[in-house]
Amino acid sequence: MLWPLLDTAKGHLLVLGLKNGIAKGLSIEETIRIANKEAKSSTVVIIAPHQFHPFRHSIGNVCLQPGIDAIETFNSRHFTDVANKIAGMKAARNNITAVAGSDAHSAECVGLQLWLLKPRGLSLE
Repeated sequence: MLWPLLDTAKGHLLVLGLKNGIAKGLSIEETIRIANKEAKSSTVVIIAPHQFHPFRHSIGNVCLQPGIDAIETFNSRHFTDVANKIAGMKAARNNITAVAGSDAHSAECVGLQLWLLKPRGLSLE
């Protein structure tokens, strides 16, 4: 399996489902073009990770570009939650799928945060 976090010229993209690698440092447009070309033979999902965080190689408003399937609107490494809120607003306003991520680069980082989801129509009591 290929490592899905790609370094583009502007910042990171997560590209899930790639069978072939994509070179580092390409423009976001070129990275998306190559990924979509491969998507014709398999399922590829392109996610803009850790959006609007100043120190995590965010691509910022470029995440609204056509070809990006989802925006990470919850990243457990954003301890102040400001970047998550901005990403959530951008995703909602632009009708882009929102996803969550741990940003765990090691086993020790898994589980730093958790979500408690309440199924519709059920009580947690």
